[in-house]
Amino acid sequence: MKFIYLFILILSLNTIAKDDLKVIKLGYIQASKRIDNYTKKFVANLNKLLKEKNYIAETFPLPSTRDLYLSNKGQYHGALTRSNLVDNSDYPNLKMIPTPVALMKYQLNKKKKIKFDSKAKKLRLVCIRDDRLCKGIIGKNFEVIEVNSHKAQALMLKNDRADLVMRVHIIGTGLKEELVVPLLEEVELEDFKDPFVVHTYTFVNFKQYPEVYNLISNAYQALQKSN
Repeated sequence: MKFIYLFILILSLNTIAKDDLKVIKLGYIQASKRIDNYTKKFVANLNKLLKEKNYIAETFPLPSTRDLYLSNKGQYHGALTRSNLVDNSDYPNLKMIPTPVALMKYQLNKKKKIKFDSKAKKLRLVCIRDDRLCKGIIGKNFEVIEVNSHKAQALMLKNDRADLVMRVHIIGTGLKEELVVPLLEEVELEDFKDPFVVHTYTFVNFKQYPEVYNLISNAYQALQKSN
């Protein structure tokens, strides 16, 4: 009988401890399992620091731009990771906090063995459909071909229906490992030109949640130093 009471007491203490943590709701765009797993590792590192302040961040998958819209309205505290290509004037309540840095690299199928002159020919760049990141960074010498999946990107390159693919190399704040997106199987690639750099941010509703903004900002700085 004493054992049962002791078990109930321990269980209740654990529940109280968890309830004491204030939840920071962050929306994010759900992508592939690889990206989701990388995001979980990133948030787990973040929470090690936030828990010291009696907070915990929880992520909620949302459709594209919905995270920004709901954060601006105050229904969420913020949007976890968005690029600097977002027009921030559309979301006046949000303030950006620098997070990871994404390196955008144009890459060429090695088997082509052709030297392209971007000024002499329009290069066929294969992108995921409606990818603002891809469209926002390309120059006028690219013909954009849109497909629905990373698998389709690989097939376009293998079948010589596209010249280039743009891949994102994500270096997460506080994470040692680099994530390369997309993961293209059976295609050997090489860099075509110097990578562009796209900064990524967490957008926090600073007007309604200034304490959350400061907490996340300080945590990111600490994680950055640990890299």
